[in-house]
Amino acid sequence: MEDAKRKQRRKLQNRINQRARRNRMNNDDTTKTRAKQQRPTFGVKLWRVDEFGLEAGADNDESSITKQDPRLFLTTIYKGTLSTADIELYSQQLDMHQRLRALTGVASPLSDHLLYLINYNAFRGLFQNKVTLSQVTDHLVLVEGRTEKLDVMVGLKRDAICVETGLDVPPHLRPTALQSTRVHATWIDFIPFPKMRDNLINHHDHFNHRLLVTDIMGDLLEDIMFNKYGEGTGPRGRRLVSRGKHGDYASDRRGMIIWGEPHRMESWEVTPRFLERWGWAVEGCPELMRATNHWRALRGEVPLVFEKQNIGQVENLE
Repeated sequence: MEDAKRKQRRKLQNRINQRARRNRMNNDDTTKTRAKQQRPTFGVKLWRVDEFGLEAGADNDESSITKQDPRLFLTTIYKGTLSTADIELYSQQLDMHQRLRALTGVASPLSDHLLYLINYNAFRGLFQNKVTLSQVTDHLVLVEGRTEKLDVMVGLKRDAICVETGLDVPPHLRPTALQSTRVHATWIDFIPFPKMRDNLINHHDHFNHRLLVTDIMGDLLEDIMFNKYGEGTGPRGRRLVSRGKHGDYASDRRGMIIWGEPHRMESWEVTPRFLERWGWAVEGCPELMRATNHWRALRGEVPLVFEKQNIGQVENLE
């Protein structure tokens, strides 16, 4: 059994090395590639549907990759007990595992992979923001009349305030006055939109945190990692009067899509169905709408448009 595990680990590590080599070769022609794709160079690795091929012996690989729910492993990641190399290695395993499951399922493998990879990329992006904040901010809790520092890498269960301690906090992750004074769920701090963070804190006890996080990154985290606050989806937001076409990219799902550095607002996009459910959370976030409509325009899709609040007029938040 141990020999089989070591063999599988070497096999997966070889694939990582091959991928790194391909990336180095591709970087020799970055100017041409950028002009063609019109996309920035990413510092965070984003997994693509077509990045890895499936081999003829895939049926035999499935049992040796993992028999456990991938969420259990990701829970371990959030406890801060894994090295970067371990996380990278398991990301390969997760990718292969999802592909193999899709091949035996009813749904289209391409569609299944797309939904999974969008969720997983969002998870990786927010996790990277978490790592960044752990180095340049303190999360503080009040315990028996004294203030204690919370290790944010250990989990999400305890609420805290977030205060800046370093000079290198990315501008879009810098704690707001509300974050620094009002105790809140720490996952909120990882979102790179200050106004959205404040909106979530202001309505902190009036929406289902687990539901919102699931819409962003799928069912990758265990329920036990979240405290229970309110129920439902929070206050009613403005109506989305232009949501694009049914065939648009990821139009059939709720979520946030990442295209670049996770700490930068312009790297993110929200889907129409996410806005229909959580529109109140992005009130006052024109940067998110501009970024969303920028990425939609690159795909030839129409911009998302909100109704102006209370007066029935249309507002394009560009």
